[in-house]
Amino acid sequence: MSLDWQYFFSLFTLSAFYEACVVVILLSVLAWTIGAVLGFVVACAKLSDKKWLSIPTSVFVWFFRSVPLLVVLVFVYNMPQLFPSTGAYLGVPFLRVSQLGCY
Repeated sequence: MSLDWQYFFSLFTLSAFYEACVVVILLSVLAWTIGAVLGFVVACAKLSDKKWLSIPTSVFVWFFRSVPLLVVLVFVYNMPQLFPSTGAYLGVPFLRVSQLGCY
């Protein structure tokens, strides 16, 4: 089986291809920004001298470092079955970026 070059290059003429590229870039930037901010806050809390702040964040970091990502994804994907009120947000496999006001 060989690559169909004509089909490959025809993708670059579709506007949906470029819209999908913009969505991927926006989601990547949004995820990176949220991750960096959340990571900074958790790191500052973990390094805090206050025990009531550092112990819960240490448990949080320990938990998410020891649990495989696939297990977390399966849990989040099945959460609407456990808690039906979360179905409006977590039951949709992909939320449109336009609903978030980014697109």
